[in-house]
Amino acid sequence: MAKKPLTERQMGVLSWIAKGCPAGVWDENDFTYKTSGQALQNRGLVKITRRAGVWSAEVTAPGRHYLEHGTYPAHKAGQERAGRHTEAKAPSTPSVAAQPTPPKNLTSGKPAARAPVAGPAPRRRTAARQPRKTLGEQLIDDVLAAGGFLVVKQEHGAGAPNWTARIRSAQQCGKLPEGKELVHRWRTGGYEITIQDMPAWKLAVLDPIPVPERLHSPHAIVAALRDGGPALGLSKPVQPRALRLVQAIVTQAEHRGHTVRLASGGHHGHRSRRSDDEGLFTVTAQGQPCGFSFGQEQDVIEHVPTAKELADADRYSWVKTPKYEYAPSGRLRITLNGGITHRQSVWKDTADRPLEDQLPEILQEVDLRGQAAERKRAEEEEQARLTRRQWEAAIRQAHDDYAETFRIRLLEQQEKAWRQAAQLSAYLTAASARIDAMPHGTERTAAEAWLTWATNHIRSLDPLTRPLRMPEVPKPGPSDLEPFLHGWSPYGPYRR
Repeated sequence: MAKKPLTERQMGVLSWIAKGCPAGVWDENDFTYKTSGQALQNRGLVKITRRAGVWSAEVTAPGRHYLEHGTYPAHKAGQERAGRHTEAKAPSTPSVAAQPTPPKNLTSGKPAARAPVAGPAPRRRTAARQPRKTLGEQLIDDVLAAGGFLVVKQEHGAGAPNWTARIRSAQQCGKLPEGKELVHRWRTGGYEITIQDMPAWKLAVLDPIPVPERLHSPHAIVAALRDGGPALGLSKPVQPRALRLVQAIVTQAEHRGHTVRLASGGHHGHRSRRSDDEGLFTVTAQGQPCGFSFGQEQDVIEHVPTAKELADADRYSWVKTPKYEYAPSGRLRITLNGGITHRQSVWKDTADRPLEDQLPEILQEVDLRGQAAERKRAEEEEQARLTRRQWEAAIRQAHDDYAETFRIRLLEQQEKAWRQAAQLSAYLTAASARIDAMPHGTERTAAEAWLTWATNHIRSLDPLTRPLRMPEVPKPGPSDLEPFLHGWSPYGPYRR
């Protein structure tokens, strides 16, 4: 994929670095030139270092080529093809000779007329056309026009816009304002698209991580990998370099206070599925384990058929000889598993950036994932504290509501008993008058006994026959509190 051309701002920063970074060019409070510098470093045009807090930069050979020609340097193979193409297309240069004197017309005695020479055809003037904006560039304009926040609806069917592709195009077209990035988030029915400031970690200038040229005192993990437990899974020619990269990673990780350990899977290639996420070894930053795996890129080469393949292809019509085959290359790949991805999870050797130059980004990714895990853990602990406080408040309120409900119910029971006692008292008054009219004897004696019992019973029913005071509320159980907790559990700080 062709690299994006530099913006005017990036070209200015590149020229400034080529002049030795003279002071006074940028405003004292303007540090956005570092953002452009980081972008130039990612393209391999400059090399940025920071030692003892001092930021410095220098132009690389590709950067000097871009300053001189306005383009990235072509690969050597491409240059050779371009040279051959130029030689084949270039017209041969005619030798310069004196023009012969035109012969005289022997018949008329006058010189022969020269054949008319056609001059160059006049060039047509065409109006300069404005380059048409890509869908990604148009999306950036739309988001900026909306104040930096835009909601788009996901449509379906023929002709519906592919927002995923447009967002990707906008992120890669190089037309975003300096120091800004386009972020999208899926929401029901569409996307929320925003243009916001780049996070500080994307603008940070990362110090290089030294990689040893030879393993004089290998780390214990490096020694274990070298001895085959677990197996590297790489061809022998690239294993020494892979081990030196591991040495640089684990040494730097421990220097930053992280914990490193060998994967807990089996040895000599017999590894469990669970250990696949651990990779070859694990770096744990702030409680977040990150597994490191190494892989080897494949080269696609033309397949040279064997004699047997040719014979089989001639004998059987259904036999097809493969046109290409794959062979392990010298390019390595590092994969990081575990935690929340910030920059990326896979790093590969490229023509302009070997893995040695990408180690600062890999270790930064480990730091970022550890910091994210710590933030998440702190947020979860804070949420747990908030939930417990809410539950405890709900429990206290449930006790109060239970006590109030108990008192109300007791009051209603007393009022009901008082009305019942009043009604029964009226009946006993009439019964007493009836008994007074009865003659003395066995029948009156039995009626008086019944009247005495009934009078005592009514007295026990009437709450006004006892002292009035605030009732003592019994201690409620979990099932007593549950109706007053509004979904909270009476047994712990969680909802049912």
